[in-house]
Amino acid sequence: YMAGAASIDQMLQGQVPGLMVMNTSGEPSATPKIRIRGTSTINGNKAPVWVVDGVILEQDVPITASELNSEDAEYLVGNAISGISPQDIESITVLKDASATAIYGVKAANGVIVLTTKKGRAGKPTVSYHGEVVLNERPSYRNFDRMNSAERMQLSKDIFEQGLSYNSNISLDPDDSYEGLLNELVNRRMSQEEFALRSQEMAKRNTDWFDVLFRNSFSMNHHLSFSGGSKQYTYYVSLGVTDDKGLVKETDYQRYNLNAKIDLNPSARLNLGFGIDLSKQKSDSYSMTVDPFKYAYFANPYETLYNSDGSYRSDRTYFNLAGINDGNLSDGVQPPSGFNIMREMKETSSSADNTSGTVRVNLGYDIIEKLKISGLASYTYYNNKVDDVKGRDTYAAFLDRLYFDENNGDWIPYGSITQTSSDGTSYNVRGQLEYRDVFGDAHRIAVLGGAELRGDKSNRTYAKRFGYDDVTGNSAMPMHPNPQPEDVKRYADLIDQLSGEVSSESRFASFYASLDYSYLERYLLSVTFRTDGSNNFGSDEQFNPTWSLGLAWHLDEERFMYGLHPVVNRLTLRAAMGYTGNIVKSVSKDLVLNYSTTYWDGLRTGSISKAPNPKVRWEKTKDMKVAL
Repeated sequence: YMAGAASIDQMLQGQVPGLMVMNTSGEPSATPKIRIRGTSTINGNKAPVWVVDGVILEQDVPITASELNSEDAEYLVGNAISGISPQDIESITVLKDASATAIYGVKAANGVIVLTTKKGRAGKPTVSYHGEVVLNERPSYRNFDRMNSAERMQLSKDIFEQGLSYNSNISLDPDDSYEGLLNELVNRRMSQEEFALRSQEMAKRNTDWFDVLFRNSFSMNHHLSFSGGSKQYTYYVSLGVTDDKGLVKETDYQRYNLNAKIDLNPSARLNLGFGIDLSKQKSDSYSMTVDPFKYAYFANPYETLYNSDGSYRSDRTYFNLAGINDGNLSDGVQPPSGFNIMREMKETSSSADNTSGTVRVNLGYDIIEKLKISGLASYTYYNNKVDDVKGRDTYAAFLDRLYFDENNGDWIPYGSITQTSSDGTSYNVRGQLEYRDVFGDAHRIAVLGGAELRGDKSNRTYAKRFGYDDVTGNSAMPMHPNPQPEDVKRYADLIDQLSGEVSSESRFASFYASLDYSYLERYLLSVTFRTDGSNNFGSDEQFNPTWSLGLAWHLDEERFMYGLHPVVNRLTLRAAMGYTGNIVKSVSKDLVLNYSTTYWDGLRTGSISKAPNPKVRWEKTKDMKVAL
């Protein structure tokens, strides 16, 4: 366990060579992007496979990126392992190359991260508590080489005194810029005394945007566990609570989880295990399209947040940055009330509620001393709810306005709410036979073979309502101000797309085998094989195999290396080759028909989007390496 790590993703940061952990957002509920040795797919899912206590996690993200205004939306509501407490983790193993990952089949091209959770140990009952409080300091201008208001005004003054010209896009409003004050003075619309007074007032504004938008984050983690048992049984039960107030204001995250395990040993040959994991996660944030850090970094220091009457003040310079820099672009298009970063944070919201539960049963039976049969069965259920609200006067609502209001000068602002609810289940059933033996104290062999059935099914419903009133919860759909005949169909299409239901199902049948051999614990051979059939593949491409071959030579065990042991005490030469895969769900094997809002003789019509393709197969990745 790493102190201060609120999630398993954070535990991995900077700990494993070749594993990159990239933060996608400052929101406390966001999970990082994880890449193992870069990207190993063209069109498939780029995330690694997570395996927890032998179960491949199948939970898919229930939302699309467009629903949360972010290309990284899938990381904002957590991932399949975000509900697991780091305190419950016994060990983490990261598998990188094909010789290690091929046994996990056609989803392992991006690497595999294997988690083993804690179990009870025989002995007296033990109660353990772990609690921590983590404080993180907000960003500050002390950390960046940025001008304050006086320095920014001095720059404008130097440019003016040297006779250099301003580009045409600079703001000349005397309330917004020093250039505007100079323009009023030069054109004798302002006296020297008024210019000096207003310049002094502008220099004193000096808004600390990092202080306005950020705060020192405060998070608490509590973990309580009970464990114990005897030779016949052991148990482990844990409760965890996490409360994280994010660095960005208006963001917070809570997690509650329960983990329980019972392991039974009815006889010397038979062992049984039962486990249950329950978690609930809740997060609240804003739903704006502007990055708070970027805004605080580039915002003009003499801009202010509020007008003198306490109303939100419109930012006149942030969306003009490109024009100020190159002189070619005009001001960004803004709503009638203008853009104010605090209005976006206060009057937009995105709340997510995730509940999940997993039940596992596993058994092992020693047929003879060297031959063992084992099995595992698991079932997972999850439910996600996401509410995304954009207030009527916000810039986010302005960007989200309907097509007929894009050029409507008489546009009356309106907000919207998008509500998404999804639930899903997954199952995994596996049985395998394992043989281990040692011959002559020099030859060690392990052979394993098994079969696996797994699948997942999800259902998502969504509805978007324009003209939403967050006080009453009612909505009034805006109408075209001047409809034309061609707008009837377009408006009908629009209404049809505001709500819907999406279902998906994946099923797999797999067979796998592996052989591990070592001689004198010095020369190692590893061979793995797996073949998968799936409803994601075409009829002609079922059960295409993945395989790998790995060799290792522990040079440090050789006699000629003994003299170097004081300097080099471990040296291994490795070579591996194999094939792994990935599933590209955006490519369908089935006939895809897109329905339209046009009817013929009372029947709905549509068009063929994609023809059936029996050749669709998994995306194949070839992996070769030689390592010292």
